[in-house]
Amino acid sequence: MKKVVIALGIMLCLGIGSCLLTTAPLVPVVSAASIEVNRSSAWFDKSSRMFGAEVIFNGERITVAYWCIPSGNVEKVYQRKNGSDWVFLGTRGPTNVDYHFPSRDCASLFINVGNVAAQSQGYDHL
Repeated sequence: MKKVVIALGIMLCLGIGSCLLTTAPLVPVVSAASIEVNRSSAWFDKSSRMFGAEVIFNGERITVAYWCIPSGNVEKVYQRKNGSDWVFLGTRGPTNVDYHFPSRDCASLFINVGNVAAQSQGYDHL
């Protein structure tokens, strides 16, 4: 048992030492997506469950639209960028944090565009 503890201690010291000798930052850098929604371009069609807007997303200007199709207790969410074909993005559950999208950035874009589009029709948020 004593040998195992010593071996683990040596491995820990070597791991910490190798981290200190690198030029990489010790704390991982996490950056949030940069999203600017053009409010004057936002639209919301409640009857078809579609909305969209022009957006500057991480410096790239795009036109994005979303189509939400009810499926049981979730909605299937489809996305269309710059007039391309509809692409399945993921599902949105019944709560405000229940998004199953490929990334956090995808969810942030959906939420930001949805909120601005809903506000264009007098709602507080999507």
